[in-house]
Amino acid sequence: MDYDQIVADGAERLVNDPEMQKRIAEAREAFVEKYRKQWERAGFFKRLWLRWKIRSEMVKKMKDLAPPDALYLNVKTKQPTTDH
Repeated sequence: MDYDQIVADGAERLVNDPEMQKRIAEAREAFVEKYRKQWERAGFFKRLWLRWKIRSEMVKKMKDLAPPDALYLNVKTKQPTTDH
């Protein structure tokens, strides 16, 4: 791998990566499951609060997975050659 440069949109690129999308979906499902029993018994305002709570935890998780203030490198991968 050759490191080309530091990129400004590295966190966005990371979040849009298919593998990271899978991890984000798993985290979201874990938070929803955590509050599922409360959700089933909740009224309107409690559900609003639970939505806020889940969103708050997701924001924290996203900052852990892709810190917005970190430096990200654009990595060039060498493609295998088929020269004979």
